[in-house]
Amino acid sequence: MPDYRVTSAVLCEFCRSELSGKTTIIGAFSGDVVVNEFPSNFPISAYFEIMDVPEGEHGVGFQFRIADATFEIAAGITVSGRYGAFPLPTTEVQISEPGLIEVKFRLDDEDWQTLISKKVVAAN
Repeated sequence: MPDYRVTSAVLCEFCRSELSGKTTIIGAFSGDVVVNEFPSNFPISAYFEIMDVPEGEHGVGFQFRIADATFEIAAGITVSGRYGAFPLPTTEVQISEPGLIEVKFRLDDEDWQTLISKKVVAAN
C-alpha cells in the first residue's frame, strides 16, 4: 500500500494552473457524464491533489481509459513539500456508445490505481 494518499480527484472539461497558485476547474462532472447522443465528442480533463509523497525525484503517470482508447501522460517531478496538485491537460475524446471513463494514477513504477470511474450515458 502506498504511503501517499489522494485527497482530491475531479473529472472535468478543463483545468489550469493560475499565476496566483490557484487552479481553475471548469465543467466538473458531479455524477455520470451525460452526452446528448452517441457517438459524441467532448473535452475531458482531471485535477488531483496528492499528499505525503516522499520528497525527491519521482515519475508520475496518469491514464485516461475511455472505451477502447487509452491516453497516457507521464512526467518527472521533484517533491519538496507535503502535497502536490496536478491539473491535467484537456483532450478531446470520442465515444460511440455508453461506457466507462476511468482515470488512473501511478507513482514511479507502482501499479496503476483507479482514482476516478464514471459512466458515460445519453440524456433521456
